[in-house]
Amino acid sequence: MATEDQFEKAWLAAQALAKKFTQNSSHYLSSEYQEAEVRQDFIDKFYKALGWDVGHDIQHDPYRREVRIEKPEKKSKGRADYAFSIAPHYRRVRFFVEAKRPQDNIKTPDNCFQAIRYSWPKGLPIAVLTDFNFLHVIDSRFRPNINSATSRVVRSWHHSDLLDREKFAEIYYLLSRQSVANGSLDVFAETELPPLQVAAKQYTLFAGEARDFDDDFLNKLDEWRETLAGVFKRARNELNSEELTECVQRTLDRLIFIRFLEDKGIEPDAVIARFGQHNKTYWQDFVAGCKRLDQIYNGVVFKPHRLLDASGFEPDSAVFSNICDELTDDHSPYNFDSIPVEILGRIYERFLGKVVLAKRKTVEVVEKEDVRKAGGVFYTPDYIVAYMVEQSLGQQVRDKKPDDILKLRIIDTACGSGSFLIGVFAYLVQDLTAYWRKQAKPPKRVVEVRDGEAHLTLQYKRQILLNCIYGVDIDPQAVEVAQLSLYLKLLEEETTDSAHQQKQLEIGVALLPSLSRNIVMGNSLVTLDDEGGDLFSVEKLHEVKSLDFKAEFPQVFRAGGFDLVIGNPPYIKEYTNREAFDHVRNSPYYQGKMDIWYLFACRGLDWLKPESGTLAYIATNNWVTNAGAKRLREKITRDARIEHMIDFGDYKVFRDAGIQTMILIARRSGKPERYAFDYRRLEGNKPTLADAQALLEKLPGSER
Repeated sequence: MATEDQFEKAWLAAQALAKKFTQNSSHYLSSEYQEAEVRQDFIDKFYKALGWDVGHDIQHDPYRREVRIEKPEKKSKGRADYAFSIAPHYRRVRFFVEAKRPQDNIKTPDNCFQAIRYSWPKGLPIAVLTDFNFLHVIDSRFRPNINSATSRVVRSWHHSDLLDREKFAEIYYLLSRQSVANGSLDVFAETELPPLQVAAKQYTLFAGEARDFDDDFLNKLDEWRETLAGVFKRARNELNSEELTECVQRTLDRLIFIRFLEDKGIEPDAVIARFGQHNKTYWQDFVAGCKRLDQIYNGVVFKPHRLLDASGFEPDSAVFSNICDELTDDHSPYNFDSIPVEILGRIYERFLGKVVLAKRKTVEVVEKEDVRKAGGVFYTPDYIVAYMVEQSLGQQVRDKKPDDILKLRIIDTACGSGSFLIGVFAYLVQDLTAYWRKQAKPPKRVVEVRDGEAHLTLQYKRQILLNCIYGVDIDPQAVEVAQLSLYLKLLEEETTDSAHQQKQLEIGVALLPSLSRNIVMGNSLVTLDDEGGDLFSVEKLHEVKSLDFKAEFPQVFRAGGFDLVIGNPPYIKEYTNREAFDHVRNSPYYQGKMDIWYLFACRGLDWLKPESGTLAYIATNNWVTNAGAKRLREKITRDARIEHMIDFGDYKVFRDAGIQTMILIARRSGKPERYAFDYRRLEGNKPTLADAQALLEKLPGSER
């Protein structure tokens, strides 16, 4: 808790700032006084008074900043001015602050809407809007709506209120560093914000707006998918279910990627908003625009598609234009610069659980059969991914030089939308950035300086991606989404200048690398050997999707195998879905009454480097006693040593999130021996994911 002395010092500093502002308010409220000045003169100092490390030395230690600040002159239109977090969890933002130049009234629909739009995708309960003259706290739990934005302001203070001890205390015990660390924002949301149903009426929201970002954007994707499938079917009635699913997926991937490029400022000019100009239809401009972007960016998203880009294919342009207009509306709730790639990935994970079913003249979007049997799609929460990456990859990179880190090979053999691959790539980028920033003269091909801060070049990040990241999935749409997610992560910190400067330096080289040899489609559990060496028909190969890992990734296995196999494999019990086991019963690891993830674990151990490779899986906790897991236990006993097991026991919140009760991390050993390992069993039935995240944050290895 904050001490009385800390409070008094903070209040004295705040009073001094308030008096300074009052004494020369005519100047500070004039149009000559700009946002950059008020941030430097007042807002930065105010949050320093509240105990925040606003002046952190980013060159010395860029990844351990509790306050991340966008430079006013370089600020992207999609990022808040300040993002506040608490050490050691620097990637978990607690609240955003949007700054404006001082005015008589900053509580406008546009300003409030903007502040909400930053916070809503992150699931944060409040946003802060300030020009120092005023400070407003805004309820950001609901879908941004320009018409209700000002009504969501729940607390307001004038700069003169800083002279009043009680009013300053309201601010201090909500937004000071010590108060936020002690959970003040959660308490405020629980006790001071109106209950969701009451708030929806209070803010005059439609019922559909009272929901979180993930559900909202998924519903929007589903709506667009069904709409596009219908117009595609009408344009070409002979398209089958698989073709329609593929066409709709590629169209949405292109639109979302373009919006990402626009909102990030990587594409300096509007793209989608200009569709339909020059006497062409929206669709024709879309196809032409994708052709142009393919020459710049490469990657699977813009590659010519045999159906979408065919000259005779012309779906209803009016329907397509409505989707484009909705995406580019100035008051769209979706700004892709403020939506973390990880969040898009977990939404896509759920999106991939459905397909388009083509009927004679109509279409229907239906849940996949395997998803229906599994009871739905489960994504892995970001904090679980971060914890597993830290525990398994951290020791692999510790004290290694960059050239040795670039030799690491990591794979997710059931990668889905790529959440674990994104986590691994981000970790490697962070680790290598920290290394190179400590060097006096890093190579220009590795590091570039932007606004006084060193960043890895796009060229070097491409090298990390191509060298280190691999993935496999049986679903071709998942493979495309995983590639898309990695491309988004690759470009996440780029700007218009940095991206296109790289393009100019590398003449003839596209900005995005081809990932066709890194992220591939196939069945990780089936090889020709498993089928007894029979020659497959084309139809049989298409059905089974056999994949020979050593042939698919020859350079990896020439070097001994993968350094890390990581992921959340599918959980399918044979008695609930016998068809899923049709092509694995000849596997040496198959036995009756098993779960299919046992096969993924056994195969994963086979693909690791002997003596050093690590397996990191989310697992069920009954494999240690289940009769159907005997061969898995034998495999681990013979070829590996367990390093960590975290058993979530009856923690219902983890099960609801699809975490099958355990994190298992094992290292290839080949030397059977008795040893001790780190085992924890966690008990409880807490109600929220925030509780679960807080619990994991207390475990070792959670600091990134």
